[in-house]
Amino acid sequence: MSMRRFYLPLLPEAAATFIADTELSRHMKVLRLKVGDQLYLFDQSGKQATATIEQSLHDRYVLRILEIKCGPMAVEHELVLVQCLPKGSKLDTNVRMATEIGVSKIILAISERTVSRPDSGRAGAKLKRLERIAEEAARQSARRSVPELVGPLPLLDIADELPEEGRRLVFWECCELGLDTLWPASQTVQKASVVIGPEGGLGEMEIEGLEAMGFSQVGLGPTILRVETAVPVILALVAERMGMLKRTGVAQ
Repeated sequence: MSMRRFYLPLLPEAAATFIADTELSRHMKVLRLKVGDQLYLFDQSGKQATATIEQSLHDRYVLRILEIKCGPMAVEHELVLVQCLPKGSKLDTNVRMATEIGVSKIILAISERTVSRPDSGRAGAKLKRLERIAEEAARQSARRSVPELVGPLPLLDIADELPEEGRRLVFWECCELGLDTLWPASQTVQKASVVIGPEGGLGEMEIEGLEAMGFSQVGLGPTILRVETAVPVILALVAERMGMLKRTGVAQ
């Protein structure tokens, strides 16, 4: 059986021994790992390492780093998703899919037609849950990093702070201009920011505001997609244009 992969915010140095945190230990127990088993660890900087389980305590594991496999990775592509908050559990699915596709940052936004308004008392807990979903998706898809999650914040405030280099795209159901026309496949860029609205789409004033900031409107064809369908379709199209999908595979 192949070694299991687990995420740590920061990997210790080679040959270091440390006690796994409660969440990591719980996950290892669910997988029925035992003393002597080896596993892969990776952190936010892109470092990877092999480790072994040295000891099993009451509710924690003692791990020892065997070898650092690689140092921090060079960032080749930067794909930022600005996702206006959808209803229900759709955001969980969108975060998971965005992580698997390779998005580097997910910014949660509040727009004119956003129905799901954040509860200030629960916003922190919700963001923590989304971070755990992203960590799990990164582990399962063999990513070397976990996307950063930010927000929720007002849409136009967020958009104004995004990097100006690369492509800035807003996908809108009222636009008839397709991605092929706006962005020929022969033109590869390393940075792109993508805005996707909630159920009901974006308002005309929001589109005007985004255009004033340098965002280009893009349509997806004659049909209107549900937000949970639109997100993976849009991200896959943009990732393909950026050359991000050349070496991806299907996680087992």
